[in-house]
Amino acid sequence: MSSHEHPAHEELTFVVAGHVVSRVIQGRALLLDPQRDEIQQLNEVGSHLWALLLEGGHSVPSLATSLTKEFEVALPEAIGDVEEFLKALSERGFLIQGTQGAQRDGSGEG
Repeated sequence: MSSHEHPAHEELTFVVAGHVVSRVIQGRALLLDPQRDEIQQLNEVGSHLWALLLEGGHSVPSLATSLTKEFEVALPEAIGDVEEFLKALSERGFLIQGTQGAQRDGSGEG
C-alpha cells in the first residue's frame, strides 16, 4: 500500500471565507459567520488548525504534519482528523476550498 493513496491532498488548500470573523478567547478560536448568523467555538486541536488556516497556503498533509508535532498523534489519524475538520467547516461556510496556486481573500483585506 502506497503512502500517497490520495495524491489530490497535495494540491488541496482551504482558506477562511472572507465574511468570517474569528477571535481567540482563552486559547479557543471563536468563529462568527454573520451571513448565516452562526457561531462556532473550536476545541484546542481545531483552534490550532484554524491559526494555520489563517496563515494560508496549508494543504491537508501540512496541516496533519503540524498536528503530529503539536499533539502526539500518528499521521494517519491526523490526516483523518484534518479531513473531518475541513469538511465540517467547509459545509458550514467557514472555509472555501481551493488549490495551491489559487488563494482567495489571502492577504488583501478590504
